[in-house]
This record gives sequence, structure tokens and C-alpha cells, in this order.
Amino acid sequence: MSAIGYAGEKLWLEADILSTQAKCMRYKKDIRLKKRRAKKAYEDFKKARFRMQRNALNMQKLERRCEGKNFADGTTNRFGKLGYPKAAIEYGMKLPYDRGVINYLNKRIKIHKITDANWQVIRFVHEPDIVLWSCLVLQRFHGNIIDARMKLIESVYDDYKRTLRPIEWLRLPSVAAVCMVPSLRSLVFEDFDTPLDRAQCEETLRGVLPDVISTYRTSVKVLSLRALGETVQLQDGVVDWPAGADDRLALATSVFSRCNEHAFSHNGLSALLSEAGTDILHERSWLVERCISIRLLDARYHCDSDYLPRLDSRGRSIITGLATALGLNPDTARPEDFDSLDRRFFCQSETCGSKLVAMSWRDAVFHHGSSRTYCISMLDEASSATIRANDGRHYSKSKVWSCNHCCAHLNDWQSQAHVVEHVLTVHAVADAMDNVDYFRAAAPLYDYRHTVPLCGEKVSPVDGTYQDIVIECPEDEPRD
Repeated sequence: MSAIGYAGEKLWLEADILSTQAKCMRYKKDIRLKKRRAKKAYEDFKKARFRMQRNALNMQKLERRCEGKNFADGTTNRFGKLGYPKAAIEYGMKLPYDRGVINYLNKRIKIHKITDANWQVIRFVHEPDIVLWSCLVLQRFHGNIIDARMKLIESVYDDYKRTLRPIEWLRLPSVAAVCMVPSLRSLVFEDFDTPLDRAQCEETLRGVLPDVISTYRTSVKVLSLRALGETVQLQDGVVDWPAGADDRLALATSVFSRCNEHAFSHNGLSALLSEAGTDILHERSWLVERCISIRLLDARYHCDSDYLPRLDSRGRSIITGLATALGLNPDTARPEDFDSLDRRFFCQSETCGSKLVAMSWRDAVFHHGSSRTYCISMLDEASSATIRANDGRHYSKSKVWSCNHCCAHLNDWQSQAHVVEHVLTVHAVADAMDNVDYFRAAAPLYDYRHTVPLCGEKVSPVDGTYQDIVIECPEDEPRD
């Protein structure tokens, strides 16, 4: 006999099962004794029991539908009290096709009742999607006004950036993400009949930007540490950071991946995420991706989303092997240590054929990212120096560089040569250093020199000394 469930629990009717079993045995005994109509009576009894069971299951389904409707209505009402329109709530709650978020909900909500604890889980899962959808609807009807307001906020945001050290620009949330903060969202997406003046905008941003940026940086740091397996709890906005957390985040072996993009160390991840959400209201941007920048504004919104960065175990294994081959300690090596050596690598696999294009260590790590066994060839210092002398032309002329002493190149990136000359003439720094006196202003998502492999310098193994490196990589971790 099947179990009958109520309110998510299984209730086994033991007495009923034993009674039914006893009746079945009596019917079977009567059949063996060939009593009159015994077989028909047994069949009628079974049909009656099946009807009762079917009715019980139908009642259970009806209860669950009512329970689910009450749960959905309660959720809608609570979001409505936060000021969100009903249509945006209903549509926004249908958006998450994110396996990580769905698993997060299933693990934490055992009973479909709107308790305070359940509400906090539901809110931080669905609110980014509801916020986004309500803004997208408004964008369709008031696009010109919203675009003008966002440009005004961007101008004020740029003024704030000028008060920071330029290299910090790489680790700030995008202006589109900033506009999703509640206090700023009201400036952009409400009261379309009243013009937004610069004085009002400056006053509001001056009051909220420091806290927004601080919360954002805390959120990204929490995300990074959780990806590394650290347990980080948030209590009323206060974080108790694990001992040695900053050192672990700075390591080159702290490799993060997100949607086929990679970053080495927490600084690299911060730079990668600073570009997330720049097209948050663009019609052609991917809907699931859009709310990621909102989730990054507050660590409580993370909710185990599959679209947030994760630790790349394969990248970590490869970096460990490359560090050993370069004579570095994998437990202490940082990306800057690899950059200072700046060796060149090439691939001799059948896929690459005769291309033999020289790669930096950053490009080399994710070359042929799907194979279980990682194979790469590393040039010696003399051969690498020859390559470095030639491949500079592929990136130094690109206008992606900025001075790190002043804001002269904010939104006006220049070539490396131009910036070095600026540092010399304006700031009197004769021996300008990369990442100290100037930096690559576009976020260093992959190779910080932005060398496109197929345009890189070709390698002739016959003319140089190289070392073959073979690293066994772990299998991809299964996801629930």
C-alpha cells in the first residue's frame, strides 16, 4: 500500500495496512476453499481500495496546489509591500533557470510556508530578477529619459573616480550596476515627469557611493573566499574574515572562472567583474547574466548561482605545475611573480599544427582547456627575451593604457608609449613601471598584454631551448 502524504510529510497508515492485509488473506483463503463469489468479492474489494487510494492522492494533490498557491500569494504580497509591481513580481519569479539557485531554494525551504526565515531566502533569491524585470519594462516605455539619467549619473560617478587612485577604477562596479542600488534606482526609474538635475544627483551619489563601493568590494571578497572553500558568514553587514584570507586571495593558484572567462587572484577577479553588467539594460544582453551584477552588489544575493565565478580546479593544477617548472613556490607565488619572469610558451599538439605561436603564461594556462592531460612547452629565458622584444608591438600601440598618478586618461585610454611619455614629462618619473606608474586600463581578463595568440610571435623550436611540461588535471567536479 502506498504512503499518503500531508503537508510535505509521509504518513504511513500502519493499522489500515495491517487490516487490509488481513482482509486480503481471508479473501484468498475463501478463494482456495472455492466459496461462492469469493473471487468477485476479492476483486470488488481491491477496486474499492484503489478508488480510496486514488481519492486520497487527489486530495493530497489538491492540498499541495492550495498550499503552493497560498505560498505564491504570500510571496507576491511581501514583494508588493516592498514596492514592486505585481506583474514584475510574477514574471521575475519565473526567471531563474539557474540550477545553482534552484538547488539553493530546495535545500533551504523544506515546508511551503512563509516564515520569516523562508522569506529571507526567497527574497535574496528572487529580488534581483524582480528588480531587473521591473526596470526592463520601464526601459521600453521611457528609454530616452532613463538613458539620459544614467549618463548624468555616469558623469557624477566619473567625478568620484577622480578622487581615487586610477588603478582602483578597475575594481569598481559598473555604472549600470550602481544604478540598481535602491536609493539610485529611484532617481533613474521613477517620476519621469520631473527632470533630474545634476545637483540632486551629486548630493545623492555623494551620500551613497562610498557605502555602495564598500559593500560591493566586500561582496566580491566574500564570493572569492567562498569559491576557495572558506566559510564566510555575514552578520548585520559585519564580516569576520578568516585568518590569512588576503594572502590566499593574492595567490596565482587562486584561479577563478566564469562563463569561459578566467582570472588569477582576487585582484584579477575584481577587474573581471567590474565589467559585468555594463549592458544590463541592453535588449540583446543575456537575461540570466543581467542580474549577476545586481547579485554582486550584496553578498546576501549570491544564492549559489551557477553564473557567479567559481574556483577553477584545472587552472589551479596547471598554475601549480607551471610554478614548479619556473622554480616558484606554488604556495606563495603571485601573478606578479609570473609576470616578472614573463616566460613564453607554445603548443606542439596536432590541433595547433605548425602554428607554434608564443603565448604568455596567462594564455598558456587555458590553452586546450578540455583535455585531461595538459601539455605545453616552455621556452628558456634567452628565447623568451627574444620573443618579448618582438611581441611588444602587438599590444603597446593599443589605446588601453592609463597613468596611475592622475586622472588624465579617465575614459581616454592611450597607447603605452604615450602614457610613459606623460609619466615622464608631467610626473618626472624616468623609469616608469607597469602597474606602479601606469597600468593597462582595460580589465586584465586574460593576458594582461592582450596578445591575441594567432597574431603573436611565431616560435622556432629548432632555434631555442625549451622544456616540455606535462600536468595531469582533475576531472570536472560534478554539479547537482
